[in-house]
Amino acid sequence: VCDDVLECAAAVSLCAAEATCTEVAGSFECTCNAGYSGNGRVCAEIDECALGLSTCVAPAVCTNTAGSFECGCPSAGYFGLADGSCINNDECAIGMS
Repeated sequence: VCDDVLECAAAVSLCAAEATCTEVAGSFECTCNAGYSGNGRVCAEIDECALGLSTCVAPAVCTNTAGSFECGCPSAGYFGLADGSCINNDECAIGMS
């Protein structure tokens, strides 16, 4: 009788640090995590901002992060919303002029 070695649990897989190891019968598979691309043994970070894959809405500024991205408002006078967009503060209406 042969025992299936659990390569992922035994830390003998050759998956990249940015990948997930999945046990399959008699072996294992490596899959790059979200925000990374590759074959699972080698994973490269995807620059969502440079590739136009972010959900940031102008004038929000996209900043690439490890495995993801962040949307930020460009400067004073704007505040950010959860959807990645920025709203212009009406400084006159809120008495800041």
